[in-house]
Amino acid sequence: MAPAASGTPELVVLHEDDHIVVVDKPSCLLSVPGRLPGAPPPAKKRRRVTEFWVEALEAARDSAGADTLAAKFLGGVGSLASIPRRRDRFEACVARAAGRIGGAAPAAVVSLWDALDAATAAAAAEHHGPEAPNALALCGASVPGGVKTVHRLDFETSGVLAFAKSTDAAAKLCAAFRGAGARKVYAARVRGDLNGSGTWSGAIAPDAAARLRDGKPRYLVADDAGAPGAKAAETEWTAHPRTDADVAENATRVRLAPVTGRSHQLRVHCLAAGHPIVGDPLYGPPPTADEPRLCLHAHELTVDHPATGEPTTFSAPAPF
Repeated sequence: MAPAASGTPELVVLHEDDHIVVVDKPSCLLSVPGRLPGAPPPAKKRRRVTEFWVEALEAARDSAGADTLAAKFLGGVGSLASIPRRRDRFEACVARAAGRIGGAAPAAVVSLWDALDAATAAAAAEHHGPEAPNALALCGASVPGGVKTVHRLDFETSGVLAFAKSTDAAAKLCAAFRGAGARKVYAARVRGDLNGSGTWSGAIAPDAAARLRDGKPRYLVADDAGAPGAKAAETEWTAHPRTDADVAENATRVRLAPVTGRSHQLRVHCLAAGHPIVGDPLYGPPPTADEPRLCLHAHELTVDHPATGEPTTFSAPAPF
């Protein structure tokens, strides 16, 4: 993994092979491109990256000298939008055109890709403004062709986050996360004295009233499982024995295993049980200097490996 830029959170790589990359995402880092919590809405309408890609292709085609690879390759393509935006597929596309363009040195293909990629990124940054740091971009920067999102963690949540390196691996992993093929365990610190173990099964629905107040998406445990937008949700929990420090800070460490995967499920179930997660900026008291972050960490992920089909477990210790 390439070193992170100054001021950018660093990803710790837990596992990497030809099919997947698994990292330990720090708290306060987006999983995928997007707006930081509390950031103002964009001043300009957001455009797809593919639009900037096509514009970069057009500019390269129109300004290239007659004998250059850009002129030979791009000049003979009927629809520039058909040229793939991924490096490996771009290189394969150029290779398939060898008969038409007379072949191309690998170094020339890489040089053309780099120029087009840089022009696309520059145009997107100029239009949208600087992109907030995110795990997808940081992880993909060191992988030719980038990586693909298969699941996400909330901005404030840290822990195990997996990415796919290929379309096939992504399809298999996405199917696992949609169904029951991915098993997740979280570590949390919650307010109050919680003992024993059990299952929380309250249906979760959007909290429309809270969103009207400040525009932030929030959820709640619905009184009626048939309420608009309500979805069945189930979380298995086990409280750990409290230490003297836990007692002094009125907190309990808890193991949380979501059976379903609803938005903010663990945070909402803990709140509904009377034990909000320590440091939760949405569902608990505002974070303080002593509790600067949400104490929720994706500790363990078990999923069938997309290449072997074997159950594989990845884990990262909680930093709190």
